[in-house]
This record gives sequence, structure tokens and C-alpha cells, in this order.
Amino acid sequence: MNVKLEKNNKDISAGQVDNLMKSCQEDVFDLVKNIGIAKQKFEESKIQNEGETRKILLGFLSIADSFKSRFDELELKKKGLTEETLSWISKFNITYKKLLNTIRECGITPIVVAPGEIYNAELHNAIEVEEHSDKKDGTILQEIYQGYFWHGKVLRPSDVKLSRSKKQ
Repeated sequence: MNVKLEKNNKDISAGQVDNLMKSCQEDVFDLVKNIGIAKQKFEESKIQNEGETRKILLGFLSIADSFKSRFDELELKKKGLTEETLSWISKFNITYKKLLNTIRECGITPIVVAPGEIYNAELHNAIEVEEHSDKKDGTILQEIYQGYFWHGKVLRPSDVKLSRSKKQ
């Protein structure tokens, strides 16, 4: 059987057609294999980039925590401060708010914790326990450090103080 190729107007034999088909098949298999390798490399790169991004975001959150702690301390001492010092504090507060805005723009949202909630190991990190006779084990008494989500996943759990039933 001979087939005519329109472009070159040449006759080719069935054997040549088989060889062309095999060659095309091999090319398709190689292409599929290379697509699989590229996809795997892309996923590995994505995971690596996500890990590096998490580190950077956690660093920003640490800076924000430091700002908040300093502002909380200064709030208690505000009465004895000079106007110049208060002006500087106000300027640093503007910088702090810009930092918080940047954090929000990166897709970071706070984990909302209310006293009385029950401890959830996925969202909370228990760093302190206090005995109480009127509260169930695992009841959150206080949030110590704010936790955050990043695009719906826990970036950093909230550090909390829990209750433990008093033993009588």
C-alpha cells in the first residue's frame, strides 16, 4: 500500500508510514514524560518557595509582636513622657500600622480566640495551664500571643493559657 503525501506529492510505503508513526509515538511519549518531570519540578519549587515565604512572613509577625509589646508597655507610662517622645511614639505607631496592613495584604488573617473556647491543637499552642474548679479541662483562659492564618492555613497557632480542673 502506498500513501501520497500532499505537501511533497511523494509516494511513501506502508513501512515508511509505520516508521513515521513509531517516531511520532516516541515523540509523544517523550513529551508526556517531560511534561511530568516539569510538573514535578514545578511542584517542588512551589513547596520550597512556600517554605521560604512562610519564614519571611513569620519574621514580619515577630516584628509586629515586638511593636505591639512596646506600645502596650508605653501605654502604661504615657503620663510621664515628653511631647517629643510622644511624637516619636506616634510616628512609630504609623509604621506599625503600615506593617500590619502589609501583613494583611499578604493574605494573613488573625485567628480569633475568645476566653471560654475549648482548646484546638490545630489552632492553639498551650503554653500555660492554670487550675480552676469551675472550668472544664482545656478551656482557654487567655490568649498570650496572636495566631494567624495564611490563605486559610495556620501560619502560626495562637499561644494560649488553659484551664485544668482542680483536684480535690
